[in-house]
Amino acid sequence: VLGILACLIFVRSHGQASLSPYSTLGIGDPKSLALAHNEGMGGLGLARGYTFWLNYMNPALLPYNEFSVFQIGLFGDYRTYQQGTETGQSGGANLNYLAVAFPLKDRKWTMMIGLNPFSSVHYNFSFDGKVSGSDTDVIFAELGEGGINQFSLSTGYNLFKGFNIGIKASYMFGAIKRESSNIINDLQDPALFIPVVYDRQNVSDIALGTGLAYRLQLGETNLDLGFIYDLDMDLNATRLTRVELRNPDNETVQVDTINSNVSGNIFIPAQMGGGFAFSKDFKWSVGMDFYTRDWSAFRNFEGTNANGFESTFKAILGGEFVPNFNNPKSYFDRVSYRAG
Repeated sequence: VLGILACLIFVRSHGQASLSPYSTLGIGDPKSLALAHNEGMGGLGLARGYTFWLNYMNPALLPYNEFSVFQIGLFGDYRTYQQGTETGQSGGANLNYLAVAFPLKDRKWTMMIGLNPFSSVHYNFSFDGKVSGSDTDVIFAELGEGGINQFSLSTGYNLFKGFNIGIKASYMFGAIKRESSNIINDLQDPALFIPVVYDRQNVSDIALGTGLAYRLQLGETNLDLGFIYDLDMDLNATRLTRVELRNPDNETVQVDTINSNVSGNIFIPAQMGGGFAFSKDFKWSVGMDFYTRDWSAFRNFEGTNANGFESTFKAILGGEFVPNFNNPKSYFDRVSYRAG
């Protein structure tokens, strides 16, 4: 019951993180699958499996979860923006993920269910301009909110000693809402109505991903290797576009619908990632992850790459250290100190 309630809160609160001008582009700011212990190492997590923490980033690492695990994470963000001499700040928080994993066969087969954002849209800004062909001042405003969420079912299976495979199926859903408006800036003769272009794109589709993991024992040290491949997604989408007239209280008084739930697609290219990690039981670990995605193949609802996206590459270096995991008399000896 608590899980269901948390899911409802998650859907309602999505998009309440801090403002991001970059989320005006494409599907918004992409989000990582990193959980709290991964974020502590800069987002590292493709190669090493854990007993007590979920392995959300690579489904092939799930068999290392010997116990049922439930994790919930919150996300907080504070940013400062600067352009020339102008500065601004924004901050916010949001429920970041819900995930539960349970072994079906000890150290052999584990399932996981998770809910998290795939992308986030949240911006609200305005700028001054002129009405074309006149000296009349106009305030142009842009607003966006929402994003794409994913509800995932993952499983990992140990084929033979040290070698695991995993698959993930995700239900992608959500809505991206954008508004553009302009207001005549005349204090002596203020506008009675504000024209607003309202655009909403709803997404609903299935996405698939795979993973591999291999552990090689080198004396008292483990060498872990991990690889993921998320297939490209040609997401089904519908679009509603209308022009609204609103009064100064932001109440809609007239609507002219341009597109009413028109069907289309949003194409998101495949992602590939790999990593390695050296570790010694519950003592220490260090590793690197690499990701790449060819965003130049991205296509929006209109079937174009209007923002000129290019290929991206990300490298992560991180690690952790536990002074003495087996010392029950000292809390700080059992703490995992992480950096990345």
